[in-house]
Amino acid sequence: YFSANNPFWKIFNYGQGGININREGRFSSGAQTSLGIELWEFLLFRNNYSLNTSIGANPVEGRDYYEPRTENRFYKTPVTYFGNINASTDYNKKLAFDFGGRSSSADGTRYFSYGYYVAPIIRFSDKWNMKLNVFWDKYENDRGWVNTISDDEIVFGQRTIQTLENTLTSRYLFKNDMALSVTARHYWSKGQYDQFYLLNHDGTLTPNNAYADDYNFNTNFFNVDVSYSWQFAPGSSFILTY
Repeated sequence: YFSANNPFWKIFNYGQGGININREGRFSSGAQTSLGIELWEFLLFRNNYSLNTSIGANPVEGRDYYEPRTENRFYKTPVTYFGNINASTDYNKKLAFDFGGRSSSADGTRYFSYGYYVAPIIRFSDKWNMKLNVFWDKYENDRGWVNTISDDEIVFGQRTIQTLENTLTSRYLFKNDMALSVTARHYWSKGQYDQFYLLNHDGTLTPNNAYADDYNFNTNFFNVDVSYSWQFAPGSSFILTY
């Protein structure tokens, strides 16, 4: 990494990067369920803007024991590739922004996903700020669990899913150890199926439209949360949420 004491090209205050390798396995047997490799970087510019990007892959097929919703059954996940970019403007300004996007794809299927987010932040004073988070994602030809007929008949489906989430949060700081926040959230998700499969015992899928009921969905949720927090002693906090 580098810092302001050793400025890089005279336009960065700080920067770092690295590579992450993550292996996951079953606790009961130790068998590998997934392997991921990610190359990332973070840069902080002299104007306090920041940039964070990463690219990576799951270079080998994995085993998902959760998606089938049945004990000891698994779905063989394909090799996937992904990348994302995230940026922020100067938080010292009255108006700042977080924004970015991401994308992923998979071998052997037509799966492709992409999305973006933008989050303006308004600072009315040193004690009061407001932030709006807007997230939009689309998953094309995503595959996942649909229904369980029996332990030997687990139905998967291929669907296109769109999701939009808007969250507005206002936070007021009474003093350093006491704050009140109000969050209003709207979540919308729509999914449309175009193919159904039967999950085989080796984790692969066999097309089978005999199970083609109407599993399309269109959901909306709206909720408001109020949270009061007070740190009345070091390491001790009182939090009230409604």
